[in-house]
Formats: sequence, C-alpha cells, structure tokens
Amino acid sequence: MGCIMKKITRKKKIIFILSLIFILIIVTTGLIAFAEINKISSVKLPKSDDALGINTDVYNKLPGGKQEDTKVEIKEEKKEPTITNIALFGDDRTSPDKNGRSDSIIVFSINETDKSLKMCSIMRDSYVSIEGHGMTKINHAYSYGGNLLAIKTINQNFNLNIRDFIKVDFGGMQKIVDNVGGVEIQIKDYEVQGMISSGITKSGTYNLNGKQALAYSRIRYYGNSDFERTERQRIVIEKLFEKIKKNGVVQLLSTVNALLPYVETSLDKTDLINLGLKVMDFGPSSIKQQRIPYDGHYKDLMLKGVYYLQWDKEYTIKELHNFLYDYRN
Repeated sequence: MGCIMKKITRKKKIIFILSLIFILIIVTTGLIAFAEINKISSVKLPKSDDALGINTDVYNKLPGGKQEDTKVEIKEEKKEPTITNIALFGDDRTSPDKNGRSDSIIVFSINETDKSLKMCSIMRDSYVSIEGHGMTKINHAYSYGGNLLAIKTINQNFNLNIRDFIKVDFGGMQKIVDNVGGVEIQIKDYEVQGMISSGITKSGTYNLNGKQALAYSRIRYYGNSDFERTERQRIVIEKLFEKIKKNGVVQLLSTVNALLPYVETSLDKTDLINLGLKVMDFGPSSIKQQRIPYDGHYKDLMLKGVYYLQWDKEYTIKELHNFLYDYRN
C-alpha cells in the first residue's frame, strides 16, 4: 500500500512539474510577444467619427435595416465589437527608410461571432472623392494625407466604419514569407512571364520564397491586369495566414519579430496581441474574398489621358455591406 501511495505521489509531482513548465512557457511566450510587439511603429489616429469620415446615420440604414447589428458596429470604439474592420495597406517601398504609395488596399474583416475572416480589395484606380482634392484615384489619398486620409476616404466613399489600419511594405512581405518557409501557390501558364525574373520558368505549383511571392503579387501585365493582381495579393495573405496558423505560436513570435521594421499600425500593442490570439483561435476555414469594383458594375474612364475605374456606387456599397455584415435584402 505504501508503495502505491508513493507512486501516486510521484505521479502527482510529475504532473505538477510538467504543468508548471507549461505555464512558464506560456507566460514567457506572452512576455516575449508583448516586448517584441512593443517595437512596432505605432501611429495614433483620432477617435471621433467625423475625423475618420464615419457617418453614424448611415449605419442606422445599413442593408436589412437591422438596428441591433448596426449598434454592434458602433460599439467598436468601446472595444466591444463582434465585427472589426481594419484597413490593410501594402506600401510599395522596399525598405523602411523610403516613402511609398498604398499599392494595395484591402478591407480586412474579423467576425468574432462566427469566427470568420474576410478580405475585400479596393482597386487602386477606383474613381473616388478625396476630401480637399476632388475626384481622383483612391490610392492618391495615401500620398495626399497618409493613413488618416486613406481611411477617411474609404469610409466616406463606401460608408464603412474603419477605425484602424495595419501597413506593411513589400520588403516586409518578403521577410515574412521567408520566415515561414515559403508559401505554396499555383502559377498559371500566363503568369509565368511575370515570374521568370524570380526563377520560375514554367507553370505548376511551387513553394514560393519571399522574392518569388513578391513577384507573383505584383504581376500586372499578364492575365486580367490589376483585377487578378489584387486577387494574387489576397492569395499570398491567405497562404501566409494558413502557414502561420499551422506552425503555431512559436512561429508567430518569430514572424512578428522579422516583420517589426516593416509594420506601422494604429492599433496599440495590447489590442494587436488580443486580436492576433483571437484570429489564431479561429477554425481552418478559408478566408472569404471579394474585390471592388464588382464585375459588370464599373466602366473604364479616361480623363486627360489618365485611366480610372468608375464604379456603380449604389450597387457596390450594398454588395460590400452584404459581404462584410452578412445582410441580405
């Protein structure tokens, strides 16, 4: 009997020690993440709806007319959202000491209720109204007034309620792809021409390194030009997300560390960590994707030799809200 009790006691001690080690690992990991993420370049944005171009009255008339759902969105300012919309900007600079333009504009939507992720690219040639600058291309907003004007322009033209942004430049994208060990992407026949300089000479499925993934995301003159280009950018982001989730928390920390010099965000470190942990906990389902303008609801526009995409505002806003908020009339 005494031997049995000793074995039980020893077993409890082992379990206790293993549990303690596990807790220490979790705590240490959290502290490292907090310390590293504190190095990210943080940009404070104003909080008022007016400064961000958010029309609160519009949210009381969202598709479906669901007052309770619109109130959920307005609660974002109180940090109680079920849906959080963030602007993702891809800067075309290749090093942290150079200025660039918002070459890629994506509305990234996180639904904490059904644990789903959505991405909607906005074509950079979209013809929009930019406060103080009249009608022009949407990616000019970033050049004119940085992150704040870019967010305000998206909110004002598409009746959205974006309050935060994350900006990553192309140098950062190369680093993160290399850090996770590459991303598996299928190269189509007509895309090969845009990949030759990075060593891809025929179609097929490849594990692309950072340089190759960047080349892939920037293919513009083959296929359906900029329309497919935005799709490629979303594919790279989705593949990265899948790879990081698969590799786990340790890989996430390593990736964050590699990406630090290339990231700028309005989210504070606590919110960023919490958001990251929530997203990592989401299921394996794919990220839902769209692009605006929508097919059949835009036309080419040439003004003084400059090309624009003129889009159907009523249809686009309705469908975008349907996509982000799951409203259906």
